[in-house]
Amino acid sequence: MVRRNPTLALVVLRARGGTTNALASRVLHRSSAAIACFVASIGTASADEPSSYVSTGGAIGVASAIDWLYGEVGIDVGHRTTTAWWLHANLDAVARIATGPTNRVMFVGPEPRWYAVRIGLERRGCRDDGAVCLLGGVDLGYRTSSVGTDVHVVGRAALELGGARVRVRSEASLLLAGCGDVDPDSDCFFDAGIGWKLGAVYQW
Repeated sequence: MVRRNPTLALVVLRARGGTTNALASRVLHRSSAAIACFVASIGTASADEPSSYVSTGGAIGVASAIDWLYGEVGIDVGHRTTTAWWLHANLDAVARIATGPTNRVMFVGPEPRWYAVRIGLERRGCRDDGAVCLLGGVDLGYRTSSVGTDVHVVGRAALELGGARVRVRSEASLLLAGCGDVDPDSDCFFDAGIGWKLGAVYQW
C-alpha cells in the first residue's frame, strides 16, 4: 500500500492507535454541532409545496478507507412527512479513482470499493417562489464490499435551484465511520471523508 504524504492530513483524517477514540469524538462532536445549526436555520415548507422527489447524480470526494480519492454514482429519494421534515433514502456505488501521496497522485480504475444504502431525515426551506432551496440532513447508512461491511453516518448540506418540477442540486457531505474491513488495502480504525455531489432532481 502506498503511504500518504503528511499533507494529506489536511483533507483526510486517518486516526490510529490510542488517539482514535479521542479524534473520533472531537470530529463527531464538532461536525454534529455544525450540521445541527445548519439544519435548525432552515425554514419550513408550506402545505402546497412538492411532497416527493427523486434525484440522481455523481460525486467526487476523499476518504481515508478508500486511499484516497473516490467517485460515486447514486440515486436519492425523499418524501415530506411534515411541513418541516422529509424522509430521505439513498443508494450509492463507490469506486476508488486515485491513490498515492499528494505530490505523486496516481489515477486508477475506477476500482469498485463498496455499495452503500442510507436512510435519514432532512429539513428543507425554500424562497417564496421556490426557485432556491436549502437542505440539511443526517443519514445512517450501511455499506458492503467483497471483504466486509460497516455502519456509517453522513451529514449533508445542499443548495437546490430550478423550477417547479426539474431542478439542480449541489450537495456537500461529511462521512464518519469505523472503516473496519470494508477495504482490503486499508488498515485504518476510523474512516472520515468529505464529498461533493451534483445531481438532477425531479419533484412532484
